Amino acid sequence: MISTCIELCAHHYTMCMVIMGTTIMGATCGLLGTFGLLKGYSLFGDALSHAALPGVAVAVLLNQRKDSAWLMVGGALTGALALGIVYIAQQYTRLKLDSLLGTLLSVFFGIGLIVMTVIQKLSVSHQAALNTFVLGNAATLMPRDMYCIIVVSLLIIACLCALWKEFVLATFDTVFARAIGYRVLLFEGLLACLLIMLIAVGLQTVGVILMTALLIAPAAAARQWTARIKPMALTAACIGGSSCMLGAFISSAIEQVPTGPIIVVIVTSIAFISLCVTPYRVRAL
Repeated sequence: MISTCIELCAHHYTMCMVIMGTTIMGATCGLLGTFGLLKGYSLFGDALSHAALPGVAVAVLLNQRKDSAWLMVGGALTGALALGIVYIAQQYTRLKLDSLLGTLLSVFFGIGLIVMTVIQKLSVSHQAALNTFVLGNAATLMPRDMYCIIVVSLLIIACLCALWKEFVLATFDTVFARAIGYRVLLFEGLLACLLIMLIAVGLQTVGVILMTALLIAPAAAARQWTARIKPMALTAACIGGSSCMLGAFISSAIEQVPTGPIIVVIVTSIAFISLCVTPYRVRAL
């Protein structure tokens, strides 16, 4: 299996770029998803990924060339809009965060489905472009898409490494963080912005609907093996990266196999196996 991968990558530059880009993105999802899982932002990532659907759909309608960069921008803008709505609603209503996120998820996804229905009636080519971002298809990635994924992933990793202690403190003890002068809301907002950036660049690889699994499953699997945050983050990054690498290879090698579903099947299988085979579940960090 490994020798076959090496041989194919040696003769196919595009496949090599696709596998490298998706591997880096998967590792970043595992790393960032660790904080999202421990912070209780699992539904938050789900809401943001579904909120990207109407932005992608509208971008498909407006952009006749179907440039993937514009579709990513559209998804990021509607994700940022959803984040702003959550922040305003928290300030001026008594609704809890999970209620807000559940409502936004349904509303934005419904709007996205409406726009998709309009697209189906207008053009088959537009529908094909949209399906790429709904289910994911790593084989359609261009070199510029790879560069975008690599740059954004490295930026997120650098941000997490530079502010590691602050993120850990804001995740586990917000009261103490505020007491010593940290702006917890600022770090929570930064974490949400990093999630939006990662979701935007991951749309074409995993897809809008399945992006949440890639943010949660690696961290959930790593949580079964360790009780410390650094090993957990590294393990989640390894699980996410290896799952994306294997999924991208299978999707590129076998025709009509969408990238998103196969990656999600692999990473959730690892999470399920981890849940079953660990001798005990680590319950306290």
